[in-house]
Amino acid sequence: MRARRLNEHLDEGHGTRGGDLARSLRGTLVHLDEPRFDLLYAACALHTDGLTTGDPTMQACWDADRLDLGRVGIQPKPELLCTDAARELLPWAHKRATSDHVPAAVLASWGMTTALGPRW
Repeated sequence: MRARRLNEHLDEGHGTRGGDLARSLRGTLVHLDEPRFDLLYAACALHTDGLTTGDPTMQACWDADRLDLGRVGIQPKPELLCTDAARELLPWAHKRATSDHVPAAVLASWGMTTALGPRW
């Protein structure tokens, strides 16, 4: 998800803007208690800092973001992934990210459809 990016290149502050978006969705789409929300916000704000250690929730967020870097032509580096699971998923995730895959369920939730259907 590319929430609050202004572009796919250098975009200072997009992580904090993403955290602010999550904050604005609390009580509607985001239902976390204060400690868990704080982790989500920190994961958003810090996701471009190259960190690989920390709370498992933050690591999962960072891995999810990094596994999608193929969409902008970047091959994720295994050493910048936080978990063994992400490193194992890397070949599959990179292929998916570089194929412009958008799941049909996501398109439907946005009121959109495609004749191509989901691409794996």
